[in-house]
Amino acid sequence: MVYNNKYWLSNLVLEAEVTITILPVHEQEHIRYQAAHNLQKLYKRYNEKHADRNKNNKNEYKILNQIKRTLSEANALVTRAAKETQL
Repeated sequence: MVYNNKYWLSNLVLEAEVTITILPVHEQEHIRYQAAHNLQKLYKRYNEKHADRNKNNKNEYKILNQIKRTLSEANALVTRAAKETQL
């Protein structure tokens, strides 16, 4: 599933509820319970997936900040490498 819209879960819940209201009344609560359970699992999986990504981003920022701090303390200057030409 693609999570392009930041309201993807809310939209999915609303669509499920609209669909459930079309069902016969005696089936609605059972289906609503199943839908809620499945939506909770989906939301948990989504959060776990994004938690790993956020953790990796934090580690990358930490490393970059350490490099910047080290360069700054050493008064180092980073420049582009000179290209060597081959004849």
